[in-house]
Amino acid sequence: MSQTLKAIYRDGVIIPQAPCDLADEEEIEITISKPLSKEPIKNVRTVPMIDLTFETKWLEEHGKEYIGQWVALSQNKLISHGTNAVEVYNEAIALGFDSPFLHKIESEEDLPFGGW
Repeated sequence: MSQTLKAIYRDGVIIPQAPCDLADEEEIEITISKPLSKEPIKNVRTVPMIDLTFETKWLEEHGKEYIGQWVALSQNKLISHGTNAVEVYNEAIALGFDSPFLHKIESEEDLPFGGW
């Protein structure tokens, strides 16, 4: 059974801040960790979640038509496709899409299998 207790280290002695359920002379093992800092983390930038609902639906409906290829999507619209990811991405950018969703469509036989 393990217990977590807070203690103070003073003059070479560990002093529990609350009573603990131990018998006299009972041998215990102690792991020491410092409490987490309560100071706020500095320079943290929050990034809004990206909704990929349309892209996911498009992949479910049309993905089998593009097996082995990279597709660039914007919501439910196919922007570009091909076997070279850089070319597909560059074409999407050239067409005026700042942040296209890029995905390689694999056949189900190519997916990794972790079973027996």
